[in-house]
Amino acid sequence: MKLEILMGGEPLRQIQHEGRTFVLVPEAGPYAIRITGEMQAARIYSAVKAATRAKAVITVDGRNIIDGEPGAYDGYGYMVEGTQSYTIEGWRGDTGKGNRFSFGEEELGYNARMGQSTSNDGVIGVAVMREKRVRIQQPAPRYNFISEGPHGNPIRAQGTLASAPTAASLGEEPLAQKASGRLTRSRKSLKKMSTGFGEEVEMHTREVTGYKFEQKPAQVLQVTYGSREQLEEWGVPVPPPLPDFDAFPGSKSVRVPAPPPLRK
Repeated sequence: MKLEILMGGEPLRQIQHEGRTFVLVPEAGPYAIRITGEMQAARIYSAVKAATRAKAVITVDGRNIIDGEPGAYDGYGYMVEGTQSYTIEGWRGDTGKGNRFSFGEEELGYNARMGQSTSNDGVIGVAVMREKRVRIQQPAPRYNFISEGPHGNPIRAQGTLASAPTAASLGEEPLAQKASGRLTRSRKSLKKMSTGFGEEVEMHTREVTGYKFEQKPAQVLQVTYGSREQLEEWGVPVPPPLPDFDAFPGSKSVRVPAPPPLRK
């Protein structure tokens, strides 16, 4: 499975260093997580069908993004089929809603606001739990799952879906409002970064049944994110910004020109 962190719809730069993956965060602000499956179409081997689905358990700063609990392999996850790609924009809230992921200062992060340890702040992980192969002659055991609509499929066997605490339950205004004036797009230095509880966003859900997954992950992905200053402090070789060349500077988009202003 492929894991990407997006800001403004574009993937952030990933840096490989000493066997680990780092993501350079240029500034504070909302971001999204994109996961892409890499399992090919199902093939038939005698009476056994190879599964092409997997449950992707995603954590941010050590917290499951669906229920806010400490990350664990048997936690809630997003179901990915074949080579499908899903973009998850935030923490799951009440049915049909969520709150955006937002890079910011440690004190504004989800863990800090919940009064929890911030020792795992700065890491995003995905545990890929493959669906078990099933025998075609026998019906698959039935389990209850919760699944996500347009943005992916969050699922968990034999359990009811809890929601991450809302800003109201924290007794505070949404992070996007609280951070106004503090987190700007001026590339201010963020020595220690965390993920906050941003503005509300739509996240539609539905329920599915009939899937069973392996107990051990087939793959574990982990990226550590931070500002340029923080990565350099860790000894990560951060390359300079890429030049913004334009191969066709004379090209213009096709549009209807605006009329001149009205005369008074």
